[in-house]
Amino acid sequence: MADYIKDIRTKVGHAPLIMAGVIGILTDQAGRVLLQQRSDFTGEWGLISGTIEYGETPAQTMVREFKEETNLEVEVVRLLGVNGNLTLTYPNGDVAQWLCPVFLVKQLSGVLNSDNSETEAL
Repeated sequence: MADYIKDIRTKVGHAPLIMAGVIGILTDQAGRVLLQQRSDFTGEWGLISGTIEYGETPAQTMVREFKEETNLEVEVVRLLGVNGNLTLTYPNGDVAQWLCPVFLVKQLSGVLNSDNSETEAL
């Protein structure tokens, strides 16, 4: 996906883009929500999220993002809603307005691990 976005950025520079992504909510037995400290927004915490890649459904993207960012295998339980009011300005000046379905997911397997390029901590 990074190459796709880089290709678009070579054409439009830092102009605002409309992007499609996903957001996931995973809770444990105590009702605590899993949060991620992202490496692209130093110090900021948020829900597990990511960009939909060409050919993926939003649910497939959600499963992939959880595996990449947390090492957990999850399944989508249901769609909770759609967030259409998320505009981000990235450290390099890029701006994107995100349209993101928000999913409730449940853990199937895996051990939580933050050892990846997108995650500082979980």
